[in-house]
Amino acid sequence: MFLAWHEIKYDKRKFLLIMIIIALIAWLVYVLTGLATGLGDGNRKAIDQWQADGIILSSEANKSLTASRLDMADLENIHVPIKEPIGQSLYTVKRKGQKENSRQNAAVFGILSDSFLKPDTLSGRSFHNKNEAVIASDFKQFNYKLGDELLLGSSHTPIKVVGFFEKSTYNLAPVIYLSLDTWQTLTFNRIPKKDNLISGIVYQKKNSDLHLNQASRYDHLSLEAFIQKIPGYSEQKLTLDGMIYFLFVIATFVIGVFIYVITLQKQKLFGILKVQGIPTRLLATSVLWQTFLLSSLGIVLGMILTFITSYFLPESLPFAIDFKKNGVYSLILLLSTLIGGAFSLKSVIKINPLKAIGG
Repeated sequence: MFLAWHEIKYDKRKFLLIMIIIALIAWLVYVLTGLATGLGDGNRKAIDQWQADGIILSSEANKSLTASRLDMADLENIHVPIKEPIGQSLYTVKRKGQKENSRQNAAVFGILSDSFLKPDTLSGRSFHNKNEAVIASDFKQFNYKLGDELLLGSSHTPIKVVGFFEKSTYNLAPVIYLSLDTWQTLTFNRIPKKDNLISGIVYQKKNSDLHLNQASRYDHLSLEAFIQKIPGYSEQKLTLDGMIYFLFVIATFVIGVFIYVITLQKQKLFGILKVQGIPTRLLATSVLWQTFLLSSLGIVLGMILTFITSYFLPESLPFAIDFKKNGVYSLILLLSTLIGGAFSLKSVIKINPLKAIGG
């Protein structure tokens, strides 16, 4: 390690270039990881906050809550300790009196007033009456306030904001919770017997088994399986993860080429050291130590750049730093660069001292 560090200090510019390249690759990996995490959270955060075990949908809904239609009577066919009906729709929303172009996308959930799905409010109160709603703190970036009256979709019935709860999104849209009967009126105002229609049933098993009557009519999913079926969730995750994995391959080859070129430039030096009795093993180890030190410094610099970047990103951009995932990717990136550096070991071992020094 001493030999590796001494050489880095002696030729700072050359090794600084390698470190910067590693830092840029690490920076890109962490930014893509942040985007992947942010997009994933943006799709699933509201579902995770339910702390439920699973969900029941209609069998023809193709595992989509938005497409699912059940009846309140279906609750009698679901045998599980805790079960709650839920309605879900995607709407555009604006404050009463605002222009149409000020509308924002919103994921609207209708639940019972005593449901375990109801979020705790950070300010204001929960909804008690019809046409009242609690909204996610994400709406504050659009200057929404307590007491505002909202218009959802084409409805002309104002919905009053009575409380804010923690940040929450579903399918990348901020969340609104209101009473189930308010949701039914908004969604089915032209359909007979609208009071009985819901989207699904969310349940907690509490260490019990789930039993379904007329099971063929239903599609029951664990919450994680349901999340994987959220439109676009798996595709976005797969695309960004694929880009990250490809960056590891790029890092391996780029660092391998740089270290190999530097090793070729040091053939004469290695030849002299071999003549002086320095073991080949020590020289090969110094190459790996150089790669390790440069990669470690580059990875740390990449992480610092990522933290700085996160402060300048707009709040509307889905970005979240996952320290556990970044730690794993840091180790993979470090291993990738060491593999790249190992490509040069063969050339170190094969150096003929006499030829290297011109003998």
